[in-house]
Amino acid sequence: MFKPRNISLDRMQKVQDWDFKIYQIHAAGKRVDWGSYDEGVEGLIPQLVNREAMVACPRVGYIICHEGSTMRYLVACAWGNDNELFVEVRVFIEGEWRKSKEYSFCLYDMEVMWFERNAYVSSLYSGNPDREQYLKTSLTVTV
Repeated sequence: MFKPRNISLDRMQKVQDWDFKIYQIHAAGKRVDWGSYDEGVEGLIPQLVNREAMVACPRVGYIICHEGSTMRYLVACAWGNDNELFVEVRVFIEGEWRKSKEYSFCLYDMEVMWFERNAYVSSLYSGNPDREQYLKTSLTVTV
C-alpha cells in the first residue's frame, strides 16, 4: 500500500562538465547512508553521459538515492537529444551496485521524475533556456 515518503535534494554534484541534482528517499523517513551511494554515483554517471546523444544538450540531470523497504536503488537520469531522458538503474546486491533486469525505478522515484520533467520543460524547453534556473529548482516532500 502506498504511503508517502520524504523526498529531498541533498546536494548538487558536478561530474566532468555535467551538473546533477542528488535526491534522497528513505522508506523509514531517515537520511540515506551516503557511503555506498557515493560510490555508486561515481561509477554510474560516466556510463550515463558518455553517449552520442549527449553531445548537444544542457548537460544536466538528477540522481535518486532511494533506500527502499527491501532494496537500495540508484536511479540516474540525464537529459539528452533535445527532450529525451536517459535513465540508468542500479540496485545494491551483495555489497555492490549492479545493473539488474529484475528491478527498475518505482512510483516514489517517478514523483521526482515528474517534478524534474516539469522543471525541464519550464526552464530549458520553453523557448528561453535557463540552465541555472533548472539547477535551482528542486522537489521537497515532507510527510
